[in-house]
Amino acid sequence: MTPATPIRIACDTIDRPALCLACELSANPWKLGFTTGAAPRPRERTVPARPIEAVREESRKAQERCGLPADAPGIRCDEAGRDGFWLHRGFVPQGGANCVVDSSSSAVNRRHRRATTARLAVQQLLTMLLRHVAGERKVGRIVRVPRGEEEDRRQLHRAFTTAKRDRTRVSNRIQGLRASHGLVLPPGRDVPQQLEHLRLGDGAPLPAGLRHRLQQEGAHVVA
Repeated sequence: MTPATPIRIACDTIDRPALCLACELSANPWKLGFTTGAAPRPRERTVPARPIEAVREESRKAQERCGLPADAPGIRCDEAGRDGFWLHRGFVPQGGANCVVDSSSSAVNRRHRRATTARLAVQQLLTMLLRHVAGERKVGRIVRVPRGEEEDRRQLHRAFTTAKRDRTRVSNRIQGLRASHGLVLPPGRDVPQQLEHLRLGDGAPLPAGLRHRLQQEGAHVVA
């Protein structure tokens, strides 16, 4: 590889050779892209998803391959998504700089990608990182990563919001079943208590499958 050249990043000015790492995260595996900023072709590697030690080991090998000293700083990035911020928090103690990019701010919106391969995605992400450390601030939006305790405090509110949405979805399903079978459910009463007296729109008793379905859905609303 071409010898490394000094790189600058806005939040941390790094005037000595550094290793840039872009991580394309997926369910399995992960795609990694390494460069020093001067290499004509990035070093690409594939590792199993989630074991951070595999990423650290590939970073160490990339440092040796690029001729960087063991204490060379690292500049790393990945996209905000399903994996949250645990990878960011695992990288921070290693020193250097780490940033999380909003995927919707990419030049190609990868939230809706179809033919984009993991290799192309990591190349795009690595190019974005290099442009960012070179001083461009409109190339992509950097996400503010909350502290661990700050994120944990949000769990109660998120659980409450999820419960409300789940209850609304269940209620809508019950109303859909009622409408499709001509059922009349009096308001303000539990569904399980009404099943013994319900009849279909044509006066026929409830079929066993429909009764069981309403019992299940009604139990969710009561819970």
